[in-house]
Amino acid sequence: MSHEEVILFHADSSPHMGRSVKNMLKNVAWEVLSNPLCSPDLAPSDFHLFRSMGHTLSQQHFRMYYNVVQWIIDWFASKERKKFNWNGINTLPDRWGKCVANIFHYLE
Repeated sequence: MSHEEVILFHADSSPHMGRSVKNMLKNVAWEVLSNPLCSPDLAPSDFHLFRSMGHTLSQQHFRMYYNVVQWIIDWFASKERKKFNWNGINTLPDRWGKCVANIFHYLE
């Protein structure tokens, strides 16, 4: 995966980003997707990986893009298939797409 293929999804409805982060995202041309405001369809709790990954990442420092990608690959590889909610993670793009298609209205 190259940095041109990265899509950054904010799990927070109004994430605070410093100017340096905004500039970096603009410079690397990553697509940034915002979480629909208070959408029950995309509640971060549905995708527990964000919390789990966040705790693990809190002490990580990366100097190169490759190291970030490799860390993510290794992190997913370390998860036990039976105990990890792969279905929830795999449905995130489709669920986000449905929200966008329905202008972020609640979906059944």
